[in-house]
Amino acid sequence: MKIKNSLCGSITKSKLSIIFEPLKHPLQAIGVGLLLGGLIIALSGFNPFEAIIGMFKGGFGSAYYLTTTLTRSVPIIFAGLAGALAWGSGYSSLGAAGQMVLGAFTSAVVAVICPGPPAFVVAIVVL
Repeated sequence: MKIKNSLCGSITKSKLSIIFEPLKHPLQAIGVGLLLGGLIIALSGFNPFEAIIGMFKGGFGSAYYLTTTLTRSVPIIFAGLAGALAWGSGYSSLGAAGQMVLGAFTSAVVAVICPGPPAFVVAIVVL
């Protein structure tokens, strides 16, 4: 991909820089968060490396921990996506927490009321 630059003519960007450009700010935020968290842990008198390694092992250390992490994080991720969708479309929303509560309530009501085989009910509830 060639990019026009008024000073140097055209500059060729590598494919890696094009792929990693959107990840620059999130990776910087993760790095700053780990550094600040490690600093606070060190100021508390504990080893920050052991604490951060323990955090990763607790979230991703085994299949059970990974599934627990995903089970608890997916509803929050979907709530964030719902809030972003409402914000991007220009509609006011109840907020991510309200959308998550109303979505769970509506899914429970539909699952109780809707007759049929379980696979059909799950497909209806997901919609």
